[in-house]
Amino acid sequence: MKYKNILNRYFNFKERDIYMELINDSYKKACTQIVELFKYIPEQQLNKIPHEVIEYYKSNIDENYSFTINPLISISDQKLSREAIIILITLSKKYFLNEQENQIIDNALKNNRDILEKQKRELYNPDNIFNNNISNINKEKIDTNIVLYKENIFTKIFKFIRKLIKK
Repeated sequence: MKYKNILNRYFNFKERDIYMELINDSYKKACTQIVELFKYIPEQQLNKIPHEVIEYYKSNIDENYSFTINPLISISDQKLSREAIIILITLSKKYFLNEQENQIIDNALKNNRDILEKQKRELYNPDNIFNNNISNINKEKIDTNIVLYKENIFTKIFKFIRKLIKK
């Protein structure tokens, strides 16, 4: 798998195996969801997808995961995983949509990426980070007065007895 080289570089073997298991698990669940979606795609549309592709997704399903589609609810309201949505978009772009529809999807995906990058830039902009920290420090004046420590009477007696014993 393409992740293996990257994971070898950053994780030890045990961590890498756990991570690979998580990736495989989420991918298998996504394949299960896609195969379930295939049941509700009209036969004419389903024939546009090569048989090998359909068999590939069927061979990678998670046997322990059950997913059902409610035909009364639109596909956007179904509880599909992010991986399944990515697979569905890829299949749609490759086999179902024409050039104009592909361009619309590409523009929507680009807009989503741009919005996400803008949010990250606002959140992690070094200039804003330092400005916000300085303003927060100014707003919260920390009480740094020196507090005098007074010993109570019992501590004084205990120290006096200890001095007598040591002599």
